[in-house]
Parts: sequence; structure tokens; C-alpha cells
Amino acid sequence: MKKIILLLIMGLFILISQTVNAQFKLPSVLKKAKEEAKKSNEEKKEQEKAKEEKKTDIVPTYDGGGVYHDDKIGYDEFYVCIGKNSDDTTKIEKIEGYIHLRFCFAPSGRSPLEIIKNYEEAVSKKDGTVFPIINARKCIDAFMKKGHPYHYQTKYEYLQMPTMAYYYFSGKIPTDTVDYYVCVVAGNIDGKVVYSLATIETKPMDKG
Repeated sequence: MKKIILLLIMGLFILISQTVNAQFKLPSVLKKAKEEAKKSNEEKKEQEKAKEEKKTDIVPTYDGGGVYHDDKIGYDEFYVCIGKNSDDTTKIEKIEGYIHLRFCFAPSGRSPLEIIKNYEEAVSKKDGTVFPIINARKCIDAFMKKGHPYHYQTKYEYLQMPTMAYYYFSGKIPTDTVDYYVCVVAGNIDGKVVYSLATIETKPMDKG
């Protein structure tokens, strides 16, 4: 009889423990579910925003890749390689306009040269000018003067970009109202193909 009573008490204790645990776990589970749903909604909004921005970009980021830093600098100056001087040295021009910078990861299997050729094609398709590159290293150094904003605790590839990138492209796309300069720096950093994309919209600065 005592054994039966003991078993009943133990069973009751287990039942009570499970009920209490369930009561404590339920709010935690609900909270976690809400957080995951919120995160999912935020990701969807970001994806939709990226799609809308891509529609209006003069040149978009490479399909299948990812954007790690997206910097809308505003109205500032930027250094662009636009060909060569009369003595065959690199000609660098200081352009003023609204600057949009993105640091991106290329999709798997793409090379830095493939990224550069993609932007050459994109500019040409818009009846733009592809500038000849005399010295890629000088052009990359010029790009980095304004095209590599400081980011705290950023990725290794971003930190190494100024010295390890080795491909450069620049072009110009005219429109009825403004001109766009497009500059791309690309490289393979420890097996990861990354690139920085800068677009400079040269409309006059907003007054007032």
C-alpha cells in the first residue's frame, strides 16, 4: 500500500513539475516566435527595398552577390581615372556630386575580371563612355581617397581592400539631366572575390 501511495505521490509531483515548466516555457517560446517573425519581416522589407533600389540604380550590384556596406555619402568630391594625359600618364579628375558607395561580395565562381567586364558592358549598353586605364594601381589609390569610408569592426576583406585590390574600372553615363560616373575596384582577397562600386551623380548641389 505504501508503495502505491509513493508511486501516486511521485506521479503527482512529476505532473505538477511538467505543468509548471510548461507555464514558464510558454512565454519564452512565444517571445522567441515573435522575435523570429519580426526578423523575417525585417529581412523581407530589406529585400524589397533592395529590389526597388536596384530598379532605379544607374548600374546595379552584380546579380547573385551580396552587399556588406552601403554608404550614401551625399554631395562630396571623388577622384576618377578618365584616361591618360598627353605624356601617357594616368589622368585623374576630381568630380563633385552625390556619391553612393557599396562594398560587395561577388557570387560564387565569379572572378574580379568578370566583375569588371560586367560593368564595362553595363555602361556601354547605356551609351556611356568606358575610360581607358593606364595604371590600375594609381586609379585604385585615387578611388580609396574617398571610396573607402571607415567602418568599425568591419570584415577582413574590407580592411585589406585598399592594398590587395588589383582591378579597376571607370566610365561615364550621360542622361538628359545629369551625368553619372561609375567606378569599380575589384580583387580576390584570400579566396573571396569582393568589389567596391561607386556611382557619382553630378547634378548641382541642393541649395539652402
